[in-house]
Amino acid sequence: MRMTASGRPPNLLLQALDAADFALLEPNLATIDMGRAASLGLEGATPRHVYFPHRGAVSIAVNLAEGQTIEVALLAHAQQSLLCNTLHPVEARLARWLLRARDLCDSATVPLTQELLAQMIGVRRNAVSLVAHSLQRAGIIRYSRGQIEISDIRALEATSCACYGAVKKFHAGLLESGP
Repeated sequence: MRMTASGRPPNLLLQALDAADFALLEPNLATIDMGRAASLGLEGATPRHVYFPHRGAVSIAVNLAEGQTIEVALLAHAQQSLLCNTLHPVEARLARWLLRARDLCDSATVPLTQELLAQMIGVRRNAVSLVAHSLQRAGIIRYSRGQIEISDIRALEATSCACYGAVKKFHAGLLESGP
């Protein structure tokens, strides 16, 4: 199991636990490698494991009757995503999602396809393609098949809506408040 200087896995929630609570969990922790777009569970199935990602992003997605898939995430994130996907233009939503993925992966290069991004922000792939091309022309991102590199973080933040900051602040507050 990969550990940080604190002797714990790099998951921020596990890092925030006090020593006694972590000691209770530690015998049951195991590291597994997950591939891109791996499924952690299926709708309606009883969860058999709890996952504490070391890096990357985990999304809760819903399959719509029309055949589309859209990210719904966790409760606060779900509410913010719903508002964002309803009110903001595709460019701002894509920038928000890229910034969040960057934070979760702790890397300027994120392994995302345009198809997956389209699902996450609730648009068609061609809309993501057009916006990504525009962002690339502006020097904000560089993308190639399945990889997006954020070249200009400040410009991407300026392109994003306020939803990115709101969700980031909420998550930081959860980790700071402690048990």
